[in-house]
Amino acid sequence: MKLSNRSAAGKLRNPKNRPAYSISLASQRKRLLCLFSENPMRDTLELRSLGMMHPGGRICELRNMGYKIDMRRVRKPDNNGVLHIVGCYLYKSFEKEVVNEEKH
Repeated sequence: MKLSNRSAAGKLRNPKNRPAYSISLASQRKRLLCLFSENPMRDTLELRSLGMMHPGGRICELRNMGYKIDMRRVRKPDNNGVLHIVGCYLYKSFEKEVVNEEKH
């Protein structure tokens, strides 16, 4: 079966249909930090609407890099009014963990 450029599969291969932003993990982390600088509290539904399909993963990566980000679960309705329990993230600071090595 041959796919035409008018089909959905044909559109996926069309470079003109690329998103206006990068979806690389590094780019998502950078956008997330910019969003936190505007407002230090963000939730999963909001971040997904901004192009991050797995915000919890990006938060985990940032934590591993030394960023202090707290999370609490909150109930929030989606666009259809259905309540979900989602992560609400609070950016606190960046602290690089320093290990003191004593020579004996």
